[in-house]
Amino acid sequence: MLDVDIVVRGGGVTGQCEACIPAMAKALQAFDTRTRRPLKYLKLLKSDPRRVERKKPGLQKARKG
Repeated sequence: MLDVDIVVRGGGVTGQCEACIPAMAKALQAFDTRTRRPLKYLKLLKSDPRRVERKKPGLQKARKG
């Protein structure tokens, strides 16, 4: 049994919760290397490919005209 304290900034509640899952998986892997295979099988060690969309020239924001 492990106690985990995580500090997350920015985004909404859902995004913060989704950010905690891979963080805890990486911490578990660092704590015990035998957990790598099960965590990898559950796809918990993959990074999230979503990124902030860049601001386009001539627009106020990425999509706002």
